[in-house]
Order: sequence, then C-alpha cells, then structure tokens
Amino acid sequence: MKKPRVLVVDDEPKIVELIRVNIGQEYDVDVAYDGEEAIEKAINPSGPRPDLIILDVMLPKVNGFDVARKVKENRNGSTILIAMFTGRDKSDMCMVGSVGCDADYFLSKPIDLNELSELLAKIFPSSAAGGSASVR
Repeated sequence: MKKPRVLVVDDEPKIVELIRVNIGQEYDVDVAYDGEEAIEKAINPSGPRPDLIILDVMLPKVNGFDVARKVKENRNGSTILIAMFTGRDKSDMCMVGSVGCDADYFLSKPIDLNELSELLAKIFPSSAAGGSASVR
C-alpha cells in the first residue's frame, strides 16, 4: 500500500526534522523551508504531489496564508489538504482574513506531537500505526 505523502513546511530546521523523524515511518515526508519552495513542490505537475501540507504561518519569501491560497487556487493543488500550524489562537485564525480559511486544519505551535499524530490518524485512518507520536 502506498504511503500518504506529507510536505512539512517551516523555516526552523529543528521543527522540520522533529516532525519528519516522528512521522517518517508511516508517511513519505518531503520538506520545504520557505513559501516559494512549498508552492513549487506542492503544485509541480511532474513531481510527486503531497496528500497533506503541514504549513507554518510565518515563512520567508511567501507567508503560509499565501501559500495555502496559491496551492488551493491551482488545479494541481486544489485537492491537497492543508494543516496550518501557528502560535495564534486557532479559534480566530479565519478571522485573520478569508485567505486564512484556505487551511483545512489548524495545529498549535509549538508543535504538539500527540495533536499531530491524532490529526494524521483522522486524515489517513488506514495509515495510522495505532499510537501517538513521540520524540525519539
């Protein structure tokens, strides 16, 4: 069975690595460190398309809200799920503007590995290993 592909986008390499290490056995993980790279990897018609993008709000070059909007507007990315993580209160994320609502899910930052694991199990139930992620 093919593993779901997850694109992790954050400009902090330690966060990217923490997520990659914790989900890498159940999911094919690709990474990007800025908004431009994320857009390119998500909508590249000849490259592998992610099933889910885990996306930080504050990114160099193009912020997370604009990344989400550009991915969803593109026919190659319109079906990609987006989980945006932020230090802001998740309940008022869509009040930032309608562009903020291009995310399908919101995660807390600093990243909570149990919350991430629960979300991944919800999105990809057949891929879940039946446990929560832990720091290795």
